Amino acid sequence: MKVLLFAFVREDAYFLNSDLKKVVIFSVIKRDRRGQLVRFYPDDFDTTSIIYARPYGYRWENCKNPEGKPSKCLIFPKHVNFSIMENADAKRFVNELSESLYVFKVRVGMFGGKYRETSTAVVLPSEFEIIDFSSTRPGRWKVMGSTIGYYASDIDTATITVKFRIREDTLYKKLLQALEKEKQVSITRTRKGIRLRLDESILFETGSATLKPESKKLIEKIYRQLNFDRIKLLRVEGHTNNIPIRGKLKEKFPSNWELSTARASAVVRYLIKLGAPRDKLVACGYADTRPIAPNDTPEGREINKRVEFIIITGEEIQEETKTIKEKSSIFEDN
Repeated sequence: MKVLLFAFVREDAYFLNSDLKKVVIFSVIKRDRRGQLVRFYPDDFDTTSIIYARPYGYRWENCKNPEGKPSKCLIFPKHVNFSIMENADAKRFVNELSESLYVFKVRVGMFGGKYRETSTAVVLPSEFEIIDFSSTRPGRWKVMGSTIGYYASDIDTATITVKFRIREDTLYKKLLQALEKEKQVSITRTRKGIRLRLDESILFETGSATLKPESKKLIEKIYRQLNFDRIKLLRVEGHTNNIPIRGKLKEKFPSNWELSTARASAVVRYLIKLGAPRDKLVACGYADTRPIAPNDTPEGREINKRVEFIIITGEEIQEETKTIKEKSSIFEDN
């Protein structure tokens, strides 16, 4: 199959969803003269993932790409341009470098020809911020919030890389400052918000689901940092180790399920007493099903006894980092 490659203009936009599992891709390729238009995909490509394509009258065929590799070909009627919208697996483009740092990488290229112009936009959810970007070919960049655009001319192939991370929102900073002296509390940003991990020993006596008097001061300190107007949900989780409930305590807590749930519920009840909205709170117990350390040592079993606050935020920060502003300005006027 012969494919004519001349005076092409290509535009791509990648829209990532908030869990970074799916990406919607919208592509437009334009040419100066009417001719055969073909799009090559991997041999195992799921053709049902195409949401929209035009011009209508296209067909799928098994074929080989110009490199001779087995492929699926999306063949359009003779035309001057085509556009495609695809729902793709984000694993094709996104890799997790750490718990809060990610990299998006895509290759733009043409078999045996050049694009007169090409532009690529990557649109991230608002909870992420762009921290770095690069391309194997020179071009102009534009950063606006969580969206980055790349433009180049007279280009055959280019690999575009964008590094991004979960935003350092104000709640995370406030919690870090308020709890910096609490040695038995850890704070972690997650993809959807913030996790606070509290050792059991600062909240409860062994085998008890009654809050210690001093633990209430800690819960109050956490509560004072929370603006529930900007929080979607606060889930309080109780966790235990794998030592079964024994003796008379078994009459009150038949298993670790009841103990872990009772502890989470005690924390939630106290948050409600402080003024937290009931409709944004969840209490759940996981017993020993989610250990974070081996249960075969005393140290590991002690670590696994904990309460976690999972704060799912809706906070959006519009600030850009100084690094991005400086780097963006270098390319905008080139």
